[in-house]
Amino acid sequence: MTREIYNKLENNQKLEPKNLDDLLEQIKSGALDNLAGNGWAALPIFGGAEPVSTVGVWSWDPTRLLVGTCADDMHIINRG
Repeated sequence: MTREIYNKLENNQKLEPKNLDDLLEQIKSGALDNLAGNGWAALPIFGGAEPVSTVGVWSWDPTRLLVGTCADDMHIINRG
């Protein structure tokens, strides 16, 4: 967990990822472990068109997709 994420959690500040990489870092750090129910479906989007299929896709930007079945295997792939 990065120091920035740790400090925000310690101060009960809302985590607001700036981009797809930041979102993945927060997921992998466990900072978003409290996502439940529709929490995963409510992850932010960082631009670009919605993929044709969103099965296993949790967020995206114009050139990449955040994919996986759970926080442990979440990763970023290029579109296409």
